[in-house]
Amino acid sequence: MKKYSTIKIIKFIFGVIVFCQPNLLMADWGVSCIRIMCDTKKDNFYIEPFVTWSGGPTPYHQFDAQIAVSKNKLTNENDTFYAFDRRAIVMGIKQICETDTRTINVYIKEGKLELSENNKLIVKGLDVSRNRTTINAFYALRSGEPRKWEECNKKNGDGKIQCKSYDLEKQNSAELLYARTIPNAQIQLNRGADINSHDIEGYTALHEASNAGNCKLVKFLLDNGADSNMVDAYGRTPLSFAISRGHDECKNILLQFGAILPKNDK
Repeated sequence: MKKYSTIKIIKFIFGVIVFCQPNLLMADWGVSCIRIMCDTKKDNFYIEPFVTWSGGPTPYHQFDAQIAVSKNKLTNENDTFYAFDRRAIVMGIKQICETDTRTINVYIKEGKLELSENNKLIVKGLDVSRNRTTINAFYALRSGEPRKWEECNKKNGDGKIQCKSYDLEKQNSAELLYARTIPNAQIQLNRGADINSHDIEGYTALHEASNAGNCKLVKFLLDNGADSNMVDAYGRTPLSFAISRGHDECKNILLQFGAILPKNDK
């Protein structure tokens, strides 16, 4: 067997890091493609990240080879849309959708979405890059008329897609989601962050704190109006995490604030 010197091995590892860094950055990312559909005739707008493991197949996986040569504009049997791969999600996406009534600007950098309508900020900092559990997560943000938006995802682990109005007066903050300390969380709240800020899987700061056993932060979030029964894309509540992780103190705090264990966890 051929032997390699330590120096050669170090050079090889360095070469992989330098030349393959975008792939390494995204190795644990679940989103492999983002579709942006802009129907200027009907004034419909739709943005959907496709969540898969490590770049696996998506409904538009067959277009991967065409994305670069087509300047991201693709067509299937149903519509014409823009598609961006995982590298673009990290390195940056800028897309403009113009209709007779509005201009929608989409900007994605390092996996965070910023979207505005007629210069009015609609979404800032929504994490559209990660998923934690399965390939079945789904999220879409869509609008069929000015100033009316809704977000759709799968809830309760039953695979059914549910949609609800997107509150334009609240700021969905990725920074709050991963604040991890009370001072950091307070800073984000002072900046106008929605206490129930979430990612594309419905995962909130309270889910994160309960999962980590950060019971002081759990209490702080609840005192500031966090929903103790928020359900993520897999049917999990903060209480689900506290119980499964054995964080009894967090569990008791959540119960005091009206937390209810989902039916599929009872």
